[in-house]
Amino acid sequence: MAGRLTRGFFHRDLSGIEAEKLLQEKSIPSSFLVRPSTTKSDAYVLSVRRANGEITHIRIQRTNDGFDLGERQECF
Repeated sequence: MAGRLTRGFFHRDLSGIEAEKLLQEKSIPSSFLVRPSTTKSDAYVLSVRRANGEITHIRIQRTNDGFDLGERQECF
């Protein structure tokens, strides 16, 4: 799994648990990937490794104006 991040940031067939494992293996703060949501067919998820090593998942929802990352006001 370690080489998967080198092929780009979008991962079509990756679950949330697999995303966490991949980002933990890389152990680089601010590493991220995008994958389809497993709970909403029309959404994506941005998975980010924070500076403290924690993995955060943020749903990306398509809107009429583009994309919405919700109301998160967090810094990565």
